[in-house]
Amino acid sequence: MANGWVHETLDLIVYGRSYRHVHKAKDAPASKMPGRRHRSVNHGWYQGFDVLWSFSDPFPSWFKCIVGSTDEPERAEELMVSHSHDYLDRVWDLDGQAKPERDMTRKYWESFFAWLLLNPETLKEWAGVDVVEGAIQREVDGQIIWEEASDVRGDYRRLRNMVQFLLRKDRQLREMLAKYGEAASADLN
Repeated sequence: MANGWVHETLDLIVYGRSYRHVHKAKDAPASKMPGRRHRSVNHGWYQGFDVLWSFSDPFPSWFKCIVGSTDEPERAEELMVSHSHDYLDRVWDLDGQAKPERDMTRKYWESFFAWLLLNPETLKEWAGVDVVEGAIQREVDGQIIWEEASDVRGDYRRLRNMVQFLLRKDRQLREMLAKYGEAASADLN
C-alpha cells in the first residue's frame, strides 16, 4: 500500500488539501491486518476493481453522477478522495511486476512526491497550491481564483517534516531524489 504521506501529497496536489482524516479512517484496520489484507475493510472501491471500475474507466459516469448530486461540496470531495485512495492502492500494487521492479517503481514515485514537497514554488505554479501563503487555486464560474486555505500550511509542514525524516533514514530515497530531482525540475519548467 502507498504510505499515508504519499496519499496525502497526492491529495494536496489534486484537491488542495491532504485529507489526512479520510486516509487514517480508511487505513485504520492496517494495524490489525497488515499488508493488503486490511483492504477488505473500508476499501470498497478497491474491492470493486474490474466490476465497478477499471483503469480504463476509473470513475464511471454513474459515480460522477453520485458525486455531482451530493449537496455538500466538502462531502463530495471526501467521497472522491476516498475513491482516489483505493485507486492509488490498486495502482501501487503493480500486479504482474516482479518484486525488485515493483519496489523500484514505488521508490521512484515516492521520490517524485518527496521532491514536490521540497519545492513549494512548484506546488504553487504546477499544482495550484500555495503552501506558504495558505491558498488553493480554484476555478469558480469560469474564473481562476485563489481561495484562502490556512490549513494547507500546517498540512504541508507536517508532510515536509515527514519527508525530511524519511530522507535521513532511507538511503535509496535520498539517492533517487538526487538522481531524478534535477531532471524533474527541468521537466516541469
